This record gives sequence, C-alpha cells and structure tokens, in this order.
Amino acid sequence: MKKYLVLILVLILLLAAAGCGSETGESSFVTGFDTPEDAVITYLEGLRDSDLERMLSAFAIESFVENFDFEAMLNRIQAYGPWMEPRMPNVNEFITAMNIEQRRGSIVNAISFQYVALASPELDAARPQVMLEEDISDFVVQFRDNLNALDLPSLEILGFIPAETLSEHYLSELNQDNIARQAEVQGADQLESRVAVFELEGDRHFLFVDVVNFNGRWYIAQFGGNIGALVGISADMRGMITPETFDWYLAWPLDGFDLRDIMIPLE
Repeated sequence: MKKYLVLILVLILLLAAAGCGSETGESSFVTGFDTPEDAVITYLEGLRDSDLERMLSAFAIESFVENFDFEAMLNRIQAYGPWMEPRMPNVNEFITAMNIEQRRGSIVNAISFQYVALASPELDAARPQVMLEEDISDFVVQFRDNLNALDLPSLEILGFIPAETLSEHYLSELNQDNIARQAEVQGADQLESRVAVFELEGDRHFLFVDVVNFNGRWYIAQFGGNIGALVGISADMRGMITPETFDWYLAWPLDGFDLRDIMIPLE
C-alpha cells in the first residue's frame, strides 16, 4: 500500500512541476518564431498584456549567449570593455549562466526605459532630472500616477515599415557586409532589421529592432539595431520613437515619404 502511495505522490509532483513550467512561460516561449515579424509581434503583445516573460521570450537570450563568438567580437571592435555583452567567453557552465543573466538583465533594463518613455514622456532619458527637495514628493506622486495610468491594453499593432524604405544605405553592399559580420559575431544564420508601427492610447509609435535567426528560428536581437543606427536614433531611445520625438526624426531624408504613410499593414 505504501508503495502505491509513493508512486501516486511522485506522479502528482511531476504533474505539478509540468504545470508550473507552462505558467511561467518557460516551456511555451523558448523555441523562437517562424518569421521576424512574429518575434516583434510577440514582444508588443506581451507589452499590451503586461506580460514581461512573454516580452523576454521574443528575444534571443540563451541562444544568443551560447552561439556568441567572443573572439570574433574582439577582432571586430579591437577592444575589450565592461560594456560588452556577454562580458566573458563561455569557458564553463558558471560563466555561461552569468552571461545569460547579464543578457536577460540588459533586456529588462531596456524595456524599463521604454516603459518610462511611454508613461512619462516629459522625462529626458539622456540626463538626470534635477529637482529641489520640496519638489521631490510631488514628483514621486506624479511619476507613480503616470506609471499606473498607462493604458497598455489599448496597444494595437498596425504593421511594419521596410527598413530599406527608411535608408538607401540599408541594402548597400557596405552595410550588408556590416550586417553579415555582426551575424558572424552572434553565431547567427541571418540578421535583419524590422520597424514595427503600433498605436498606444491613440498615439502612433515606432519600434526599431534587429532580428536574428538561429537554426531557422527568429528572435529579436536588440532594440534600435542596424536600421536605428542608419537613421540616427539615439541609444537612449531604446529603439522606440514616441510622439514626443516623432517630429525630430522626420528630419531624415525619406525621398518625400512621410514615415506615417509607408507602412505595410498586418494581414
């Protein structure tokens, strides 16, 4: 009788463990995506649903670290510094685990910058907000209110803008060679740029990313990316153009196109 009870208990524990894996998204969102657009859509849908794990699942994290060619990175930039990601070559499981957490943490940090830009666009991400002591309490109250008031469920994904439409240099031989060398550093089969268009609280926003392919599956590699650099998006923007910065970015040459009109809508 005890033997049967033990078997039943083991079965219950195994089923419970399987259920926990699916609730956290670990077993559902780690296989990559069929297309680059699917990865970006998953990220934005995760933002819409306040689901951080789903947002992270759109990124190459473990695959990024495991495939990364540390020596190729050093050969490309001819320097080593603490800003690098990953910071160390994967010489053992312990360091690989740290590199994975560093990668995950840097993505979460970038997401938090985006959230603040969406919730409190009056704050300047490029410099500190200096204030008098008597203003601090009001700032905290207003900041908390703004963070809570952001209507994420109103987010609607509209479509994508072809990267080559935004810069004539994107498809140039020089830039494609640059992209290929970056893919080599990441140990990837392909690397491309995507620009997604979405509305939030009735305002139009643009998200610039690089997407990467490992073994036939697509993930987001980074915000901004190659096309973001070509059009001059500051790293402080984390690849996102908000209504507050939109007019400034319309200054780049687009051969008479309006950024708001050159979008391929979702089917």
